[in-house]
Formats: sequence, structure tokens, C-alpha cells
Amino acid sequence: MPTLEKTAGKLALVKLEYHPTIHDVPTDERPRERLKHYGPKALSTAELLAIILRTGTSRDNVIELAGKRLAKYGGLSGLMRADFGELCSEHGLGEAKASQLKAALEIGRRLGMLQNEEKYQLTSSPRINPGDASSREGAFLLRRGLPDVAFTAPGLTASPQADTASPAANTLFAAL
Repeated sequence: MPTLEKTAGKLALVKLEYHPTIHDVPTDERPRERLKHYGPKALSTAELLAIILRTGTSRDNVIELAGKRLAKYGGLSGLMRADFGELCSEHGLGEAKASQLKAALEIGRRLGMLQNEEKYQLTSSPRINPGDASSREGAFLLRRGLPDVAFTAPGLTASPQADTASPAANTLFAAL
């Protein structure tokens, strides 16, 4: 519905646009509720970012705001590389939201570093004793410059205390 607006002493017709907010989205389709019911894997990156940002602007609801920032910066990695001041100058992102965003991205980066350090850890079922080379599954300690790790494989035999292994185990070790 058009409205009259006075600018520079003149009256002009201005078209008001309706902008849907997050409250206009059905409750079960909002990011927080979807996270609660379906878990984080069910959400898009924009929806996860929207949860961190919490609120949108008069122009964009929080999901639109998150999607536009992801598109502008080329995804999460671009947001990670973006300067704090640059993020603060974006429409809809002030110091508080830029801080929240940078903090969340840093937590993710640190978690990724932890996972890289731990990715070589192979585990076995609780019924296997890694010190018992005669166990049915055959427990091994891998010594390839990595931390000692318990590894199990059916039909392979080796002594964790010695550097001897069956031909099948040696083939496995050579592949690592």
C-alpha cells in the first residue's frame, strides 16, 4: 500500500515493501527449531550462521543476512579470512555480531586442528586387548612416525612388542 512521504518540501508517493521476518517463517521451519528437532546436520550453512547471528535487519531477515554474507565472502573460509573491521562495516553486522561470527569460526578452526591431530588414532572394540597379539582380530601397534595406535584387522597377526608381522600385516604396514 503506497504512502505519502515528505522530502525536500515535496510530497511523494513511496511504495512500502513488506519484508518477511523470521517470525513470519513457520515455527517448525526456523533454524533453531530445526536444529532442536533434526540436529545440526539437517541445517544449511546459512541456517547455522543465522543461529549465531541471531537477528536480521529491517532489510533482511537473519537467514537472508547470513546467506548474503556467505555469498559475498565465498563461504565460511572467506568469512574466516575477512578482516574484523570489514565485517563490522557490513550492513547488519556490527562489532557484536562480527565478534560472535569470528569467535564461532575460530572455535571451528581449533576443533579442526584437534581432529587433524587425532585422525590417525584407530580404535578397536572394547573386547580386544591391544597388548595381546594372539587375539582373534589381531591387534597391532603402528610405528610409522605417528603416535602408537591400536589397530585391529581380522586374519592379521603381529606382535605389538616386536617388529614382526605376518605377510598380510606387512602389506598393510607398507601401504601406510
